[in-house]
Amino acid sequence: MYSKGHGGNIYNEAVRYDFSVNTNPLGMPEDVKEKLKENLGNICQVYPEETCYELRKSISLKENISEHQIMCGNGASELIYGLVRAIRPRKALVVVPSFSEYIRALRANDSEIVYYQLAPERDFIVAEDIMSYLTPELDMVFLCNPNNPTGKLIEPDLMLDIITYCRMNRIYVVIDECFMDFVKDYEKHTRKGLIPYNPYVVILNALTKIFAFPGIRIGYAMTSDVDLIHAVNVQLPSWNVSAVAQLAGKEVVHHEDYVEESRKYVFREREYMYEEMKKMGFKVYEPSANFIFFQSDIPLYQELLDRHILIRNCDNFDGIMHGYCRVAIKKHDENEILLKEMKDIIQNDSETLKYPAVIS
Repeated sequence: MYSKGHGGNIYNEAVRYDFSVNTNPLGMPEDVKEKLKENLGNICQVYPEETCYELRKSISLKENISEHQIMCGNGASELIYGLVRAIRPRKALVVVPSFSEYIRALRANDSEIVYYQLAPERDFIVAEDIMSYLTPELDMVFLCNPNNPTGKLIEPDLMLDIITYCRMNRIYVVIDECFMDFVKDYEKHTRKGLIPYNPYVVILNALTKIFAFPGIRIGYAMTSDVDLIHAVNVQLPSWNVSAVAQLAGKEVVHHEDYVEESRKYVFREREYMYEEMKKMGFKVYEPSANFIFFQSDIPLYQELLDRHILIRNCDNFDGIMHGYCRVAIKKHDENEILLKEMKDIIQNDSETLKYPAVIS
């Protein structure tokens, strides 16, 4: 069976701990679970509300933006395809490595793709030279901020330069902020404040990551280009966001205390894991989201899988070399288990490790 190669493929393996999926380690809020249970009988008897009006209204209050500037999808990935089909770019710029669905959507549209290659010697950071890749012939630019799988942020001034150039040349900039909730100073980095003033900015987000329900697909996009919203919506399937998803989305978006508690938990565990993995001798890239990107000279992915632990092997990302992996931040006891198993693997394979481990 064909697989698109994302994380979370626990169905064909005996996996005890899944570190390949980057969702909130605290899980879905308990009161939301109870609300879904209470309403399960009702929502199974009716079609979903086709325009997602109540969900969009709830999101609008969370994001401080008009509900008319929001469109909802079956995850952010559906909206990526919808945006490409609506804009129909002849030529688009994509950063690699990054989320693979941008490239898949563009290839399905037969778009010409320009690749901006991130370099390990520059810590996979989008640098000033990306400006030389921006040309008036472009119709669309995809940027993931913070980037998946590298976890790196684009400097705000550089992001503004990109956006300014694109507006002057009528190029749509799609900024994927699905992991922005896990950024410490996210107010400095999010660009959603530009939406009312720039119709060429589209911000992608999802409730999947911060509210920990990847199986309940809720993504949304925000733009002031209402014609674009209409063009996307008319070619999406009817009832694409289920009644379960709409109810869950309406319930979770106002859980500010839960979000803040989750952020603090992730910050603490992220720093702990980052420091511990550096001690083991891996090349670890400083994280800004709820996952850690690193390079290993031993076959860590397979050896952990043999121990029933799944991490994200990044070999199938476009523009990446062999040996890179990504691990999600989980609960402390789970993180401890992963670190313990990694140390054990390093001790068993120390003769093949490029950088000798220091394990106390």
